[in-house]
Amino acid sequence: LKGELKPLVKRKINTVTVSKFKYQTGKHNGKTVQIANYHDKDNNLVAQKLRYADKSFQWLGDSSKATLFGQNLCGDEGKIVCVTEGEIDAMSVSKVQGNKWPVVSVPSGAKSAKKFIKKELEYLESFQNVVLMFDNDEAGNAASIECAQLFSPKKALISKLPMKDANEMLVSNRGKDIIHYIWNAKPYTPEGIIAGADTWDLVIQDDSKECTP
Repeated sequence: LKGELKPLVKRKINTVTVSKFKYQTGKHNGKTVQIANYHDKDNNLVAQKLRYADKSFQWLGDSSKATLFGQNLCGDEGKIVCVTEGEIDAMSVSKVQGNKWPVVSVPSGAKSAKKFIKKELEYLESFQNVVLMFDNDEAGNAASIECAQLFSPKKALISKLPMKDANEMLVSNRGKDIIHYIWNAKPYTPEGIIAGADTWDLVIQDDSKECTP
């Protein structure tokens, strides 16, 4: 399905960002849909997730072959990758830091996050740190802890936003605060305790690996 690369005005996501992620707006069966393109490990387009105005979803293609949304845009072995619960949130995080650093999302929300992160664990483990920025609700908080347990000790960092999700922060003109909550994410320990004594001071530096469209 082909659509247009148009800014998501209500979501405050600009054309540069939707173009980077190839996130399109189009028509399917006479209805307006947003189109999230998913790729396999060889960067082949294998599936499309359609989002309707009523927030229902539909898959086209073979989603079983899909990697994380946005994974095709970056290599591995970088300093940091941020993982969100949805495509809109991934693009929100990407926008506020200039679309430079790796941001990906799980395809189907919190309940299936563990399955998809486990599937792409080798890719995620290649980064020095993995920031889990899931929705600040019961399902998202539970998924953050569940997914953090999959990683090597202290590799996973949990970022708990003061609002529901990254896009709500962006729409509320708190985009810069998203960066703060990435930098101040707390390591998850094998004992299941969020370490609070030390603030994570991984500031994005010039030698960090950038993503390219």
